[in-house]
This record gives sequence, structure tokens and C-alpha cells, in this order.
Amino acid sequence: MVEDRPVAEQTHEIINLEHALADAEMKLPEKFLAITGRTVNMGNSSTAEVYGIGSVDLKFPSGRVLLLKRVHHVPTV
Repeated sequence: MVEDRPVAEQTHEIINLEHALADAEMKLPEKFLAITGRTVNMGNSSTAEVYGIGSVDLKFPSGRVLLLKRVHHVPTV
């Protein structure tokens, strides 16, 4: 993200990225490790199984790349 841009503009960029990711066919990148036996707690008191943990590069239309580490892959969310 760019600090000299308004937050609203940056938020709009994230929303556009979210829609692009939702429309794309998703697969686990090479930076992911498949795991079993882990769950995450949901807001409605249920749990969801974690299928992998790893890193994700978020690439923004501006050309910036944000590395997210220890991302949990939870397909049911």
C-alpha cells in the first residue's frame, strides 16, 4: 500500500483484488505446507478445518506486492 494515497482509495483497491481472487480458480501455491488436525474458531462458535499454512504474495494493480506470512488455507470459509 502507498502511504501518500487516501485510505478510501487503498480500500477500494483491496476490494477490487478480493473480487478478482473470488473469480479466479484458486490453488495452493508452492509456498504452502499441507497440514491436518488444525481448526480455526468461527464467529458463530463453530470450527473450520485448516488444510494448509504458508505465504501469499498479494499483487496490487499499482504494482506493489504485499507478502502475507503464516496464512491459513481454510476452504470452507
